[in-house]
Amino acid sequence: MKFGFPTNGLCGVKRDCKEKPIKDFIKSVDDEIIQYVGICADEPKRIESLHKKVNHISLLEKYGYTEEMARWKCLEYGLLSPCYKYSKRGGCWFCPNAKWVEHREIKRLYPEVWKEFVSLENVENVANYKWNVYGYTLHEIDDRLSNAFYKE
Repeated sequence: MKFGFPTNGLCGVKRDCKEKPIKDFIKSVDDEIIQYVGICADEPKRIESLHKKVNHISLLEKYGYTEEMARWKCLEYGLLSPCYKYSKRGGCWFCPNAKWVEHREIKRLYPEVWKEFVSLENVENVANYKWNVYGYTLHEIDDRLSNAFYKE
């Protein structure tokens, strides 16, 4: 069976494509490594999780930077991603946890990519046909976004 994302909405991409290569690199280096992670002071659950890890530091937390302060600092230096025009957080545009507004913007900005994305649902033998946390298939999401009067 082909597998993309787990049915509970957790991110297998983060685990397999981001965390594993970092862990593999750290194992290959003899020196002790400190990881600087971008978690803001006003993200208590993420900070709590960070504090459980060895050699992980958030400079944003250390200097008391909130998400809003970090946003303004990124704006000041021209570092704010364009995705923040329509999304509260950056990340994979194909994330099963993406919000309606994020799906809508991808469909609007990249119609051919969106069409190909929706067509992936037609592939046989996939692990999960319910795409996002709302429990809709890609075709259902596409249909809802195609309705000009529909607002989420």
